[in-house]
Amino acid sequence: MNVIKKIIAKFVDLAFYMFLGVVVLFLMQLFCFTSFRIPSDSMEPALKDG
Repeated sequence: MNVIKKIIAKFVDLAFYMFLGVVVLFLMQLFCFTSFRIPSDSMEPALKDG
């Protein structure tokens, strides 16, 4: 029974660290999108003319 509790604890730790990694990656992506965003009017100057 003690072995099963250890295995479950390892899975819980693994799930927590995976969730933490996903959150960190999401925040990094959000930061990059908001800080390095290029204005859409400068991307296609031909579309502004008509």
